[in-house]
Amino acid sequence: MGAFEKANDLAILAGGRKPQWEEQATYTGAPSTPSSGVYLENALAAAIAIGLREEAHRRTARVTVDTLDLAADYTVTIGGVACTAAGPHASLAALLSAIDVAVDAGAGATVTASVTDEDGDSVDDTVLIVGDAEADWTIAVSATGTGVLDCVADASTGAMRVWAKMREDDAPDAWLLVYDQDLLLTRRGFLERYEIGGLDRIYVELYDLTYAGDGGTVTYSAEVKIGPCVVE
Repeated sequence: MGAFEKANDLAILAGGRKPQWEEQATYTGAPSTPSSGVYLENALAAAIAIGLREEAHRRTARVTVDTLDLAADYTVTIGGVACTAAGPHASLAALLSAIDVAVDAGAGATVTASVTDEDGDSVDDTVLIVGDAEADWTIAVSATGTGVLDCVADASTGAMRVWAKMREDDAPDAWLLVYDQDLLLTRRGFLERYEIGGLDRIYVELYDLTYAGDGGTVTYSAEVKIGPCVVE
């Protein structure tokens, strides 16, 4: 490759016009292994995108049955409104349908519920709950007897740190904190482009994923994607 072609490729890389997005598998805590995070492909620029919501204009939650007790009452509380699917239930499918109906009847002015097959095995397994507007809403789940509901919902706020490893053989082996600062996140997410020339890997640490309200037994989720900007 000639000097002109190489300079042109470097300019394209530095411009960062085509990130090659890769989802970071884990994001809780600081990086624990040399292979954590995302490999940077010898690029000069990379974009980091963090979504606390699946869609910025809607809050989403997924409710699943951890322990099935057909005689139990299962309750999903939306914005303080208790939506109860009273037992007994004929089957898991009947229970999921009853939760769907209860949520739509009790909290229909705030959210819309639907029964879905999340794992693609042609068997419904989840009640998907999506807000009808951008505003946040609280969610909590509970059950009587031996019944247990699980819930994973979009977070409302959080914080992040960016860690990196150097590429050179004589550089420190440890992960090092980029900019030595924490960044606060809102429900609208985060997108930033970084100059990463000389770095081998980047890892995004998320913590304090929270919701300002009643979120008992709810786990909050986020999505982290890193895109090294490679030659187009």
